[in-house]
This record gives sequence, C-alpha cells and structure tokens, in this order.
Amino acid sequence: MIAFAARRVSLAAGGAAGDSLGLFAAETVIGAVALGSMMVALGAMQWLAGRRHLPWAPRLVLSRGAAGAAGGATALGTLAALTDGEATGGAVVLACALGLGAFWAAEWLVLRGRAAGARKLASMSAAGLVAAVLATGLAGAVAGDLGAEWVAGAVFGAAHGAVTGIGAKPPIEPAPATG
Repeated sequence: MIAFAARRVSLAAGGAAGDSLGLFAAETVIGAVALGSMMVALGAMQWLAGRRHLPWAPRLVLSRGAAGAAGGATALGTLAALTDGEATGGAVVLACALGLGAFWAAEWLVLRGRAAGARKLASMSAAGLVAAVLATGLAGAVAGDLGAEWVAGAVFGAAHGAVTGIGAKPPIEPAPATG
C-alpha cells in the first residue's frame, strides 16, 4: 500500500518540480519522495518490532527516511544530470553508487552516537537496499502488471528487513549512556 501511494505522490511532486525547474529537479524530487517514503514505512515497522528492546528504536524511522530521501535524490538527480533522460550503463552505475553512498551516510549520521554499531547497521541497511531493489525487480518481472505495486512493496520490505535483520545478529546493543 505504501509503494502504491509513494509512487503516485512522488510522480505528482516530481511533475510539479519538473514543470517549474526542469528534469533534474523532477527526478531529484521523485527519488527523494519515493524512496524516502518507502524507507519511513520500513523504519516504522522496525520501530514497532524493536521499541521495547532498543531505546533508540524511534530513530530508525528518522534514519531510514533520511537515508531513503538522500539516496533516492542523489541517484535519480545524478542520473538526470548525466544523461538528460537517456540512461547509459556507466551513468546508471555511477548514479547507483553515489545514491548508495548518500543512503549509507545519511543513515549513519542519524544513528551515530545513539546506537552502538551504527556503522554496521547503516552498512546492513545499504546492503538491504541493494537486495530489496534486486528482489523487487525480479518480482516485477515475474508478476508483471498483476498487482505489481502491491507485490513490489511487500518484496521490497521483506528483502530489506531480512538483510538488515541478518546484520543485527548478534543483537545490536543500546548505546552506552552519555553524560
């Protein structure tokens, strides 16, 4: 359901930005809103699962949202800047690498000092993003248009959660109290 709404909202917001500011702005807004909203939803689910065990669990919503917005905006903005709408292999690889780096950095910046193992958690979340994108693409190829947005959202969340959960073994401990 989140994927369904995120796509519609991101395209509307991107279209509005593109009408006034051009292709680069449109793609940047679409990337930020689409991936940012998906990651906020994932962070909310992870907060619900971990709220009794991790005092910093509410930060997951913020860190996932910030990471998604930064990564999505960087990847699609870079691609638009490099290609003017006609993607090439090298441009796609560069845009994905820069987007993934922005994703990792934003997540780590929000979690550092609050969660022990913030670097590991940000790394596993970035790896989860790669797995989620690949799994969603595969699911889309198999499912076709039959409920593709609903299937995509479920597969994206499951793949990201599985990889991020693997990174939490052994469980990530609460950050030591400061002050």
